[in-house]
Amino acid sequence: MIEAKTCTRCHRALPRSEFYRNPKTPDKLNYWCKTCIGESVLALRAQRKAGKGTPFKNPLMNDRAWLVQRYLRDLKTIGEIAAEAGVCQQTVRDALHMHGISTIPWNMRSRLKSRTVSA
Repeated sequence: MIEAKTCTRCHRALPRSEFYRNPKTPDKLNYWCKTCIGESVLALRAQRKAGKGTPFKNPLMNDRAWLVQRYLRDLKTIGEIAAEAGVCQQTVRDALHMHGISTIPWNMRSRLKSRTVSA
């Protein structure tokens, strides 16, 4: 068994104990060492805390007002919003959750839609 492994980020040869386990790689160890992973996580947390970098690539999913308009006021379904924005439905669900917008059960949504159509 190989006693040392090279980190693909810092290019240092380290003992196997300096790598987290990963069952998906050929040698069952991560490509990056524990130190590099820790630095990467800290940098990502600092970036998120500073508000840099948007959670979603699609700018519409980062716009709370747009989502509220489509989902709560226009009563569009998650599928309709996804088609309009050009993203998958799970991305819309994640954006609604991130912005704190509660999802409306389908039976309640149909009742609300029927009220607005008949009124």
